Parts: sequence; structure tokens; C-alpha cells
Amino acid sequence: VTLPALITKKATPEDALPFRIHPLPGQLQILPPVGDHNPYEAVLFSLSGQRMIVRNGTDVINMPTSNFVPGVYILQIRSARNVTVQKVLVR
Repeated sequence: VTLPALITKKATPEDALPFRIHPLPGQLQILPPVGDHNPYEAVLFSLSGQRMIVRNGTDVINMPTSNFVPGVYILQIRSARNVTVQKVLVR
């Protein structure tokens, strides 16, 4: 299993999609940029590369994590404009 590659291109303001990620008790909440209603996909990977959750949406996405082992995971958010990869802590 291969983890998603990080983007090496420098983001410009036109490319930037400021998704907001809120690690809440038992879930991750992902909010798209204000006013952006384009579809996107959020995938949570374990550090070993296993896909844990895949969610698609155009608005807020909630990813349940209450059954996960606490630790660091990799969150990939893919839209038509770019791919963002970020480490998240699940408690």
C-alpha cells in the first residue's frame, strides 16, 4: 500500500483551498472553504497506508474515529483543484 505523495508545487492564492479540519471527540470534522460547493473526497489513512475511511461531499464531512486506535493518521483531501495531505491526531 502506498501513501499519497505530498504536493511539491508551491500553492498560489488561486490554488489554495483552505479546508478546515476540526478533531472533535470521536470524529474528524472537515469544512470546505466558505462559498465553495464543489465536490471533494476525504480519505483517512493509517501510518501504514491502510485506507481507514473514505467520504465524499460538497459540504461538511464528519468522519467517525471513536473505534480507532489513538495516534497519528494521514488525511488526504482531493478536489478538482488540488490535493491536500495533512497529519491529524486521533484521540
